Amino acid sequence: MITKQLLKDEIDYVQDAYLEALYKIIKAFRLPVDEEHAMPHTEKQLLDTSDAREWHAFIQETYGCLADDPIARGEQGTFETRKVLQ
Repeated sequence: MITKQLLKDEIDYVQDAYLEALYKIIKAFRLPVDEEHAMPHTEKQLLDTSDAREWHAFIQETYGCLADDPIARGEQGTFETRKVLQ
């Protein structure tokens, strides 16, 4: 099972170039604020809009990042024919 502590320990090994992207991904998974500590509706709307803008900016920054090294599926290959089970 993956724990928060395990994630925190692994962050030390993340390259500095990826920290901003990692931060944005972590923010996307934050727990919702409970009703007792909820923000006023207009402030929450502003925050949601800001988060949406940040998310779109993140997508724009990372979209196509593997264009120079695309993922490709290799050949299927051939397999030996075995005895057919009935």
